[in-house]
Amino acid sequence: MIVLIAQGTLFALISASTLSLGKTKFLFALHAFPLMIGESWFLLNHSNSPQVLILSLGAIGTFTTFVFYQQQIFYETWRHSEQQAKELRAVLESIPGGVSLIENGRYVFVNEYVQTLTGLTWNEFDGRKVGFVYPDSPLAKMVNQFYNLPDDQLMSEVSLGPPGREKCFLLIMKKLPTDSHQRLLMLTLDIEEKKRLEKQAEAQKTQMVAASKFAALGEMAAGICHEINNPLAVITSVSDIMHRRAKDSLGVSTYSEKDLKDLERIKSTGFRIAKIIQGLKSFSRNAQLDPKIRTSLDQVIRDSLSLCEGRLKKNGVELRLNVTPSLAIMCRPAEITQVLLNAINNALDSMESVPTAKWIEIEAVQDFGAQRIRICIRDSGPGIPLEIRERLMTPFFTTKEVGKGTGLGLSISKGIIESHQGHFYFNFEAANTELVIDLPTPTPLAA
Repeated sequence: MIVLIAQGTLFALISASTLSLGKTKFLFALHAFPLMIGESWFLLNHSNSPQVLILSLGAIGTFTTFVFYQQQIFYETWRHSEQQAKELRAVLESIPGGVSLIENGRYVFVNEYVQTLTGLTWNEFDGRKVGFVYPDSPLAKMVNQFYNLPDDQLMSEVSLGPPGREKCFLLIMKKLPTDSHQRLLMLTLDIEEKKRLEKQAEAQKTQMVAASKFAALGEMAAGICHEINNPLAVITSVSDIMHRRAKDSLGVSTYSEKDLKDLERIKSTGFRIAKIIQGLKSFSRNAQLDPKIRTSLDQVIRDSLSLCEGRLKKNGVELRLNVTPSLAIMCRPAEITQVLLNAINNALDSMESVPTAKWIEIEAVQDFGAQRIRICIRDSGPGIPLEIRERLMTPFFTTKEVGKGTGLGLSISKGIIESHQGHFYFNFEAANTELVIDLPTPTPLAA
């Protein structure tokens, strides 16, 4: 009878402990099940009392039903929690960015985005310290500093990636409530394209401002040129007349040799000023809406040189021209002049600190097979450092000191040449700095 009472007490305790389902309570009942069955089986085999037999059989049946019922409830709950875990993981994997769970400075979870971005598997992340992928990045330092801040959330921009191929990410870190561990959730969103579009918009804005300035300069230059051309025409005409009158009807000179040279200098200088004014008028006007016309390449190059001839002489730069006079291109001459002038000025800037002989070479050749005309501008400068070559055409990138460059010259020139169905690039395999402008040959129909 005492055993029966103890058995009933144990059954009551197990029943009470499993009224609310839990893994620990279910396991308690499951481990107590063999003990309950064993005691009941012992009573069945060693007791002659019908009441004890009936109670033992009832206890076995009831407790068996109870355990299997609790097992079913536990299974359903476990299956539900597993489904929730799958749904949560699906949400984390669908986020268009990296999701990492960090505990005490070590990874305890990363989603597939992070694994794909780094080329590593979860096994390679598990338990590793933050920052092990890119040791030179500031990520680990930012995480350590964030642990010591009173704020529970931090948002910042950070560059992540292999050296030379870093991308801009928006980093969001959030501290999670925990008893004994430093746990935080880290979200990284790729904003490289956003940054690129912002820079592009800024470049377009700057180009619009520059275009408006050029338009104003063009109007001003037109007025100045008109005012200069009239007296200049008088000077050149009178000097020409005086030169013709230098000899009388008998062919005897009425001027000294020095006077004749002075008249010739006045005449040539007047023509040079007229040429500079014409180049200035062409360069300063907005030519984006001009139609493309067949133009002598030699003439475009010489018009460009007329605007920087004084600077070439002042810096002692030797000019080497190798251009076939018959070469022609379909272009907007003012835009090609702008590109050439920018290239020549860049070459002059790069040679300012060169102590040896300074020279600029402009060569234009025709590739009959490819139906292209290639213009090469070379200089004796120190060349382009390897670490900046990939960024040369990036808007606002410049190596010049503040006030000497905007970082837009090359990017604008590249856009102009591409609008002419051409290519604009540096030949890094050349012995000297070499800029290449590749343009299509005019078709016979365009001629």
